[in-house]
Amino acid sequence: ACCKLSIEIPISTTEAMQTLNASLANGGPDGSYTLQSTAEGTLGFGDLRPFKTGVDFIGQVHHMTSGPKHYVDTIDFTITAAKTGSVVKAFSISLIGGALGDNGQNYKNIKMAMDGAFKSNGYKLSHVDDSCPEPESPLMM
Repeated sequence: ACCKLSIEIPISTTEAMQTLNASLANGGPDGSYTLQSTAEGTLGFGDLRPFKTGVDFIGQVHHMTSGPKHYVDTIDFTITAAKTGSVVKAFSISLIGGALGDNGQNYKNIKMAMDGAFKSNGYKLSHVDDSCPEPESPLMM
């Protein structure tokens, strides 16, 4: 199972990266996020601005799910500049084979990270495709 979302945030790309990285560095909102090494040799997020790719920052974290079985999911991020601040594109995927339906877990992985980092700034979350409808159960949030 997977989920791809786009998040608009009214702050610079540098501030968005620093805020998200700091929020997830100590485990994030539920203590279960772990920053991953980047190809740039940094932990959490790498700076792509010197390469002039149009993407300012790229990052990755793992998230361990709660419940009787502790699965690990990967969340990838890109952060680009926008007229109104920044756009974070987030993609969460289950790292266990056979996870066709995840009951909203990958959506939750992204939403919880965004709430933890940007709730005070305000943000607009959009579905990029049909990979992850919002969970039907309020218990997932």
